[in-house]
Amino acid sequence: MYCTTVADHSRRPGRKASLTIQKLRRQLRCARQAATKYQKLYRKEREKKRQLSADEVVTGASSYLQGPALSLLTCQLRQVGRKSRGRRWSADDKMLALSIYHRSPSAYRFLSSYLILPSVRSLRLYVQSLSFEPGFCSPVFSALGAKVAQMKENDKLAVLCVDEMAVKVSLDYDSKRDVVDGFSDDGWVRIQKPASEALVFMVRGLLANWKQPLCYFLSTNAMSSINLSELVLNCIVRLQDIGIDVKVVVCDQGANNRGMFSRLNISIDQPFVEVNDKKVYFMYDPPHLLKSVRNNFRRYPVQIKGGGIARWDHVKKFYDLDSQQKLRLAPKLKFVHVMLNGFKKMNVRLAAQVLSHSAAVGISFYMNAGTSDISADAAATVDFLLRMDKIFDSCNGINFSDFKLARRPVTENSFHCKFWEETVEWLDHVQFLGSKSKIYCIDGFKLSLTVMRSLWCDVQPSVKFMMPRRLNQDCLESFFSSIRQKGGFRDNPSSCHFRSAMRQCVANKLLLAAPGGNCEVISVDNLLLSLRTLSDATDNVGVVKHYDTVTDSAVDASVKYIEGNMPVNLNAAENALLYVAGYVVRRIKNDHNCSCCDQLCKPGSLSDPSLAFTHLKAICSGDFGKLCIPSDSVVSYLDAIESRLSCVFPIFVHQRQCMASIAADVEQHVPSVFLNLCSGVRRKMLLIYLRVRMHSELPKILASAKKSDISKGSFGQNRKIMKLKHV
Repeated sequence: MYCTTVADHSRRPGRKASLTIQKLRRQLRCARQAATKYQKLYRKEREKKRQLSADEVVTGASSYLQGPALSLLTCQLRQVGRKSRGRRWSADDKMLALSIYHRSPSAYRFLSSYLILPSVRSLRLYVQSLSFEPGFCSPVFSALGAKVAQMKENDKLAVLCVDEMAVKVSLDYDSKRDVVDGFSDDGWVRIQKPASEALVFMVRGLLANWKQPLCYFLSTNAMSSINLSELVLNCIVRLQDIGIDVKVVVCDQGANNRGMFSRLNISIDQPFVEVNDKKVYFMYDPPHLLKSVRNNFRRYPVQIKGGGIARWDHVKKFYDLDSQQKLRLAPKLKFVHVMLNGFKKMNVRLAAQVLSHSAAVGISFYMNAGTSDISADAAATVDFLLRMDKIFDSCNGINFSDFKLARRPVTENSFHCKFWEETVEWLDHVQFLGSKSKIYCIDGFKLSLTVMRSLWCDVQPSVKFMMPRRLNQDCLESFFSSIRQKGGFRDNPSSCHFRSAMRQCVANKLLLAAPGGNCEVISVDNLLLSLRTLSDATDNVGVVKHYDTVTDSAVDASVKYIEGNMPVNLNAAENALLYVAGYVVRRIKNDHNCSCCDQLCKPGSLSDPSLAFTHLKAICSGDFGKLCIPSDSVVSYLDAIESRLSCVFPIFVHQRQCMASIAADVEQHVPSVFLNLCSGVRRKMLLIYLRVRMHSELPKILASAKKSDISKGSFGQNRKIMKLKHV
């Protein structure tokens, strides 16, 4: 009988065993596939855990980004992966998008192709949530009251600014509101007359840095003095009801504003009214007064205290002489300053640069130069310009470190009150000769200076300083500039556009005034309310806590006039070169304050005729104040550079790398006259001087080119006709 062993069975499995083995092999293969799958899932999960979440990214980025940049990053991370109709935008997202869209709609559309931003319709619906009709806006006052409740008592002291803006006469029907925009409307009564003026009220902090547009009114012409006085008093009462203590009302010197002052019995002896047993002072805007003084000074001679007569011809004569020099005594004085046309008469900056210390010093220099260019009777003109310059500086103080002491804030020991009192007495003797109508700007200055002095006496026990720059309309002028920016640039908006722009400006804190506007550029980030925060509080901007005191003994309240012991036979070009050389040396010593650089300076002497202009330019105490007196080696080196520039400047000025080319040529042809000078000081001196000369020569090259083209007929045609030729 045949027997099988175990080995035989292992070599020849049966059918049943074979099926079992195949089944086990399939199960093993599936298990391996499942293991591979789960390994991949595990790797993916592990990679996900290694990736940062959106919140973690924002937290990490907050160390490097802040403000709108961080908000934009947060918005993009939150909206990634969502459908367009599933996106939800926070108030910060909409405010940031509004700031971009109001600045430039085309730029917003361009950025929308790369970034995830709200649609234009979403922004419009968001802005429309605030109803901003003519008249007193109750939501603004209610929200303002909630904000004011969190302020300190001194921060509640405020200035009410009142001004009008011209609007385009137009009638537009709004189907959503079922109203026709463009009629005269004061919030209570609408008249069937198209509006051409928009009156705006804005309140700003006297001591704290905040401001808020309140309301606007539409009128056919300038608001009548009767209605204006009622609206102003009504606004003061409303502000007092919510806790704001209005101390001053500021406006320009228009006829309706003068009428309002007359109806309220505002005078120099009593420049205030009492509203709910609280004094409210009324004053005119100092920048507008300065502009009016300049405009009248151009037309009429001015008789000042002492009998002298200031004349505009002296300013024109000085410009004619100074404009012919390579190095000018008053480089900021341009043709537009002395030959005003069109809207340039309304530019306050041009008025401040004419009625300035620099112009007065230049006229004084030529008057004492020993020539017949400007006669000795220009002393009254110098006196008048110096006084007006110091008056405007005293009304413009805001910085405790300003080198001009008059432009510092008012403190207990400052000279402002004494100077204002003396100036009011000086203005009593100022008269415009030959005018057939009354000129109000001098009386306006007397009233405004009296108000500032009285206001400081009222608030002094509870405050340590007061900034006179807060007592003007620059914030409102800046606000008007922002309104005109809407839609790209709309300098004459209609009533409908004005209402929309007014609402947008209240909603949007990120718009800035145009840099060439008729006011100081003021940041509007300190708007107290916004569309998003009409019921919420915003952070209060702090005020300056550290300040310097200036005693009366340190500052002479009187104006420094012409020196009587100046040398004769002065040379303007030589004096200008010495003054510019001193500026160059001062710039170098700020960075290289070492013993080797002491050879760049020397002591000055009043008997030196080349230092006469430097002496006149000195503002601080001393013969030359804080101005540097350059050594003879510096002057001779810069004089040699000037001689070389006359040859090399026309060759390289139109080429690329022009400054580097001119500097290389000068270094090659002008030898150094210095010994043991620090490394790089000579080249830095050269570059500083070349930069000064570049800025002074380019306007001359442009004027020469225009003059040449006008003679050929290129610039003689009307600008609009030239545009039509290319259509």
